Amino acid sequence: MSTLKHYLTNVAAQGSARALSVAANLFTFVIIARTLGADVLGQFAFLMAFVGIASSAADLGTTSVLARGLAHPQGDGGNAYFGNFLLLRAGLAAAVTLLAIIYALIADGELRPELLLCAIAVPFVASRFFEPVYQVLERPWYSVYASFLYSLTQMIMVVVILLWLEKPLMIYLYGYLVSNIVYAMVAMFLALRIIQPAFAPDLRQLRIILTLAAPVGVATFFTIINRRADVLMLNELRTSYEVGIYSAAYKLLDFGALLAVTITMPLIPVLARKIAKSKTATKPQCLKIMELVAVATFPLAIAAPYLAEPVILLLFGNEYIESASILPVFAWIFVLIIYSLLGSAINLALGEVAHGYWNAALAASINIALNLFWIPRYGIMGAVGATLISHFALLAVSQFYVARHMGNLFFSRRWLKILFVNLILFLGLQLFGEPYGLLAVSIAVVVYLAVLNLMGVISLATGSHKRTE
Repeated sequence: MSTLKHYLTNVAAQGSARALSVAANLFTFVIIARTLGADVLGQFAFLMAFVGIASSAADLGTTSVLARGLAHPQGDGGNAYFGNFLLLRAGLAAAVTLLAIIYALIADGELRPELLLCAIAVPFVASRFFEPVYQVLERPWYSVYASFLYSLTQMIMVVVILLWLEKPLMIYLYGYLVSNIVYAMVAMFLALRIIQPAFAPDLRQLRIILTLAAPVGVATFFTIINRRADVLMLNELRTSYEVGIYSAAYKLLDFGALLAVTITMPLIPVLARKIAKSKTATKPQCLKIMELVAVATFPLAIAAPYLAEPVILLLFGNEYIESASILPVFAWIFVLIIYSLLGSAINLALGEVAHGYWNAALAASINIALNLFWIPRYGIMGAVGATLISHFALLAVSQFYVARHMGNLFFSRRWLKILFVNLILFLGLQLFGEPYGLLAVSIAVVVYLAVLNLMGVISLATGSHKRTE
């Protein structure tokens, strides 16, 4: 199988699996929003932020390096590596779950039982590390099987709760726990069909995993804090209602981040192999990726102000109409996220991971500091501004190290063409977007594609790569 076909197959498989999970999570989120209201939605968002931070700590970056380790197996075909990986993950999950339970027990407030249930769910939520196994061992569609059963379980439980049971938040959380247990069991069963882990603790191999994973893990942990600090701090400094309004828009950003991860994660083993052969020959391919992402994401962010209100009304209803005002900013944050992840994927493939110890911590510190200053004064908009600036800091650091090791991946003549076409799109929507709404956006997309083709941007971005700087 060619490299491109292998990559596209993995993206299709992981994309399908994540689409199923996204559909189930969005279904649950929308049902909670519409049946329990913005206050309870704010509580739910706070609990999911708690689970997200804990599961990120249980991961500690090990999922990111799993694909790299399995792509370079030793004589046992990676069995010993995978066995040591599982032992390490089990230890991390146990430690983090214990800390989460302790926090839940000592936490003040009415959400203590819900926090305890979420703490128990942490090792199962943190079991989302099987995709690299399926990818490297050429069973990518196993991801779809596990995600399908997870999604089906969660959606059935939500419907049962909605139709036949009372609807307190606690019951929804039980459904969330059960669906994650189902995923963990099915995903492990499928993994054991293609690789038999050798459970023989090897301190050298554990050290190798941790050496690569630790900086990525620290970066990931602070990244999740960066992404959840606004929710946690809005919950403390303002009201659950504001958390609910903010979270309705942020949920769409979360799905965008999942899409970005789906696109970038399969790149790591592909780029690692190519860079090992020739870093110079890999640069044009990295440049093409950057250009294609701009072609696809810039127009989405430009059109977001005209799509925000219909999307929010369709998903959440009139109670959440305030969320539409912040969705356009989140669209640009999505662009920053995908470029940050692309930079991180390239850096990991290069083995450049040391900056992970501080770059995400810096972004999280910026976010927390700005939130402390802005949320009491500006509420939701303060949280939005802090999030935007912190993600720009993440992007700047990751792309700095890419430029340092790979050279310039921006500002070629091709990039100038892409920016020019998007400027035309922006001006066109400024003139006609407000009175004609969705009709103007639809026409603008057609014109955008036509101008891309006329200027040769699409063929240049997707065809052979010749330097035109």
